[in-house]
Amino acid sequence: AEAGGRILVYRRGSGGPEEVEQVDAAALLRQGDVSADLPVRPGDTIVVPAVERARVYVSGAVKEERMLEFTSEEGMTLLRAVAAAGGPAGRREAKRISIVRYQPGGEQQRLQFDLTAILAGSSPDVPLQPEDVVVVGE
Repeated sequence: AEAGGRILVYRRGSGGPEEVEQVDAAALLRQGDVSADLPVRPGDTIVVPAVERARVYVSGAVKEERMLEFTSEEGMTLLRAVAAAGGPAGRREAKRISIVRYQPGGEQQRLQFDLTAILAGSSPDVPLQPEDVVVVGE
């Protein structure tokens, strides 16, 4: 697990209830936005939630079969995964894309998609789940 995109600061007001303030960790640490910074006071509790990493696999008629990692905050979609693998080998393969998804009991589910419809905007992009296997041209 790695640090999430937000940091939580729990602090007590002067005799009042506990307050929770959020700090955008990505803006502060990656982009150097000091306006996202927050002074730490005595008694503050700082929590950095963990973000789980996940993997999906892209195989079949793509330029480069790949394993892709992403975080639960980033997410991954079918279109992004196929693009990261260099795209489908041809238009015919783009119309025949399967997602092989394993259910909790080990049962396999196979979902069919047409990437050309997603690119044209006539079908929505599909969010992938951890351990999905995308097979292009099947």
